[in-house]
Amino acid sequence: MGYDEKIYQNPMDFDGFRFVKSNLAKSNNTNNEEASSFVDTSDTWHFFGHGKVTCPGRFYSSTLMKLVAVHILSTYDMEIVDKAAPRSKMWRTTNNPSKDVRVIFRPKA
Repeated sequence: MGYDEKIYQNPMDFDGFRFVKSNLAKSNNTNNEEASSFVDTSDTWHFFGHGKVTCPGRFYSSTLMKLVAVHILSTYDMEIVDKAAPRSKMWRTTNNPSKDVRVIFRPKA
């Protein structure tokens, strides 16, 4: 679903701001539609399930992931050891980080 061209423009290209742009467009609209967020569910976004099987802990996990990311980014400098190594591998419909990529974490000075 994440690679469906009917849903996402250029789905195979990495676009770190793909959802940020759509959220900004929705938040500036005049149709009173709310901008989407990471914890929303829909027929095209099943990250936390959808309908009766929607994960009730999605708000907690979303907040926790953001806190962990902020801690890592504010505490460490990171560097990829082999910059030419493949960084991800496809498995079924997901693009997963490669276990072969080595990253050095150094405490910030």
